Amino acid sequence: MLSYDAYEKSVYEWLMGKHQADNNFTFTVRQSATKNSETDYFIGTQRSGYFATTFWSIPVNFPGSSGDAISLIFVLGESNYTYYFEFTQTQDPRDDQNRAVLNLIKTIKEPLVEKYTLARKINETAKMYTIRIAGLQENYALLEDMFQDIDVQLPGIIAIVDQGILSVKQSIQRFTAHRVTPQEFVSLINKLNQRVEKHRNMVKEIAATEISFDNEISINSHSMPLNQILYGPPGTGKTYNTINLALSIIEGKTDAELSLEDRASLKARYQHYVDNGQVLFTTFHQSMSYEDFVEGIKPRFDENEDGSKQLIYEVESGLFKIACAHAAYNMYIEVKGASLGQSAEVPPASTALVSKFNSGLFQKAISNPDIEGKPVVLIIDEINRGNVSAIFGELITLIEESKRAGRGEALEVTLPYSKQKFSVPSNLYIIGTMNTADRSVEALDTALRRRFAFVEMMPNAALLAGIIIENINLQHILMRINDRIKVLLDKDHQIGHSYLITVRSTRDLAHAFNNCIIPLLKEYFYRDEEKIALVLGTGFIALENDSFSGDLFPDLPNIRKPQYKTRLNILEVPEEHIIDALNQLIG
Repeated sequence: MLSYDAYEKSVYEWLMGKHQADNNFTFTVRQSATKNSETDYFIGTQRSGYFATTFWSIPVNFPGSSGDAISLIFVLGESNYTYYFEFTQTQDPRDDQNRAVLNLIKTIKEPLVEKYTLARKINETAKMYTIRIAGLQENYALLEDMFQDIDVQLPGIIAIVDQGILSVKQSIQRFTAHRVTPQEFVSLINKLNQRVEKHRNMVKEIAATEISFDNEISINSHSMPLNQILYGPPGTGKTYNTINLALSIIEGKTDAELSLEDRASLKARYQHYVDNGQVLFTTFHQSMSYEDFVEGIKPRFDENEDGSKQLIYEVESGLFKIACAHAAYNMYIEVKGASLGQSAEVPPASTALVSKFNSGLFQKAISNPDIEGKPVVLIIDEINRGNVSAIFGELITLIEESKRAGRGEALEVTLPYSKQKFSVPSNLYIIGTMNTADRSVEALDTALRRRFAFVEMMPNAALLAGIIIENINLQHILMRINDRIKVLLDKDHQIGHSYLITVRSTRDLAHAFNNCIIPLLKEYFYRDEEKIALVLGTGFIALENDSFSGDLFPDLPNIRKPQYKTRLNILEVPEEHIIDALNQLIG
């Protein structure tokens, strides 16, 4: 039998293995700690002999509890292991959210009871309405057997709960509930590992488990991948979320914590980090080159004393090298500040930093594995639009976590233009965004795929819950459109929620469809108006007959004249007709 700590760790590693196999599989971990739980993975206590996780974000607030409404609970017995699923909520809810949670649990009661065995009878009059689903066996001697049985039950339970959430949201528009997203998951793990790291010296065995992404990617001491790409269809908030992600890396805050702040405050802090060189931003494009990104020889006119000008060529550093210089400086100043008892200085201009970086001034600091300087974040929007192999060149190897300066497998190269030794600091984070509807995704370099963690960002219709224009529920509209697109095309060409999230009037609604959604569909289904009509419905199309007189074409032997054909025209729908058109879309 394993100890409580080892049991908890084994469950965590099993769940993490499921996440590694499928990036969309997520779960929750403990976010704060009380005494003696500083290194616990999950909510629970050793004294009680149980701990729990959940797969949804469903805020609840009922007296005497800080747990989850829906949980997978693991129990440690004297000589065996047990698990069960629990669904619970107070029968005296004080607000719409808690009323909706109670509604959810009662909604999913019938399909749960029909498919699974109850661990105990449901007490319909109890203060806490609770459904407890039993494991396939009463107890287990081997964890592997228990994990296999959970794998049998879990997909069905997730499907029932997801369907229940959608059902309740139709009647309670402001109900907050959704599966934990991959982005939220990274933030949860980030906070877990920060807490464990903080208490490293308080216990002998620390659960600072590295998370492997895509076989070769792992979380560093800041609990965030050094290289990651946010990918998904247009309008899912990839570029929008790079601001939160950069702040999460720099400030050590979770996505949940940042979501409590207003957008203006987040953007102001983000701009502050841009101004001091801690965040750098670029967009890849077809003309982007190694010489632009790393370094290259560029022409410059030098004016002599007599006023004449001479064309000279100099090696000029690109954005990536500037980012490395800022990161290296932050590590250097960490050493300097520690030795002098001073706080970190405010950097000088990028040109001066690069010059010092090139001279090797910071090399000793970045090669020290014990130094952690302030992070620097390089954001590359539309990373797949550039020729990544050509832009990164030999540096595609150096950005790997294990190959960074100061790491066990550290590498350095000699740059082709400046002939200087070059290595990548371990506090440089690279965030890319990638539009999966872009055809250039297919040509994405395999080497890049192996060196980045890929975080999927799909349309989240739940964010539109509660936005109703007249009788049109925007959440239902987006779900219907995307369900049709997935059948006609694929999931990578869906419509993102951001096109509708700011809609507040019929005018906004008409603008969103006429200027954003319809043009995007025309790009997806190029010259195929019939499929666009299947997505949008009759309210967005007009039928037009090609008419011509019978004598337009000559009579020729063995040649058939063209037949009359109905043509579909995709319309721009004016504000006064947009509600009718969308009623026809929803069916």
